[in-house]
Amino acid sequence: MATSLVCKQCDTLLKDVKEAQAHNDITGHTQFEESTQKVPRLVCAECGKVCRSDVERAMHSRGTGHKEFVDKTDEAEVIDTEQQMAAAKQELKEDLEADAELLGVKRKKAAPAQEGASAAAGAGGDGAEAMAVDEEMRRWQWIRRW
Repeated sequence: MATSLVCKQCDTLLKDVKEAQAHNDITGHTQFEESTQKVPRLVCAECGKVCRSDVERAMHSRGTGHKEFVDKTDEAEVIDTEQQMAAAKQELKEDLEADAELLGVKRKKAAPAQEGASAAAGAGGDGAEAMAVDEEMRRWQWIRRW
């Protein structure tokens, strides 16, 4: 079972799907794979800050004077990427619906067989309008993240 995700474009280890999404938002990278490699977890014994590398640990020590760290890397849990992806997809759907409501736009529901495609694609002029609304929603979603 997987304990992390790895970005195949830069070899960064990520602890879960949310972290992979954040990595995508920052870098634009889109190629992730499950990995059995554990993400480093060095926990400061004085304040509890989690450091993910020796460099981060050294920076924390230099800035705070804290010297003692506990290695909790082996306590990494198995991740269920399918469940996390389903939750992330649902969250995105809810965010898009909330954005549509804020913009005063009615989104057309896609038929189950057309999931991911515009339901109005074959309905005359409405198809182009629905696609334009979806594109505008994606732009608003991107802007909200920043």
